[in-house]
Amino acid sequence: MLRVIVGIGLIIIAVGQIFYAFRNFQEGFHKKDINISQLMKLLAAITGLIGILLFVLGIIILIHH
Repeated sequence: MLRVIVGIGLIIIAVGQIFYAFRNFQEGFHKKDINISQLMKLLAAITGLIGILLFVLGIIILIHH
């Protein structure tokens, strides 16, 4: 039962991370300063990657229940 709760929790957190990263990536295009824009895009890409990894981990936990 705890594995199901943890798996679903990880999936919810992952979806939030992915949406947050997508929004920050879009905001990176609207910045005038190129350095800030590149930094925002890089941070958004890292956040998106972490979100995807959390999503996969949540799926793995649910499958191996």
